[in-house]
Amino acid sequence: MTVIEDNGQAALVEWRDGRSKRAWVPSSLVRDGQVPEAALGTAPYGLDFAALPKSLDLRGLEQQLHDAQIWTQADMEERAAELQRIAKGYAAQIIRAIIACGRENA
Repeated sequence: MTVIEDNGQAALVEWRDGRSKRAWVPSSLVRDGQVPEAALGTAPYGLDFAALPKSLDLRGLEQQLHDAQIWTQADMEERAAELQRIAKGYAAQIIRAIIACGRENA
């Protein structure tokens, strides 16, 4: 556990529980850089990016790769430009999902 910020009333703490998490907790609960586990879920900090994979639709990716004759590592290397074109299309979808996550959780 790491204390990121402490303003005397509340402390922003970060810990790993399978993935990185942050939460605001009362400063009075911080003892030697540790916080009781029960206090960690009370005021989460940041956006819930864990929800992103559920909002992304990558079902067409395999078909697009195969349509572009990309089946093997060698195919990826030989058709790098086509691979980049396909990946850029999904990058736009990922960026839209991240922005939507921010709007939904603002």
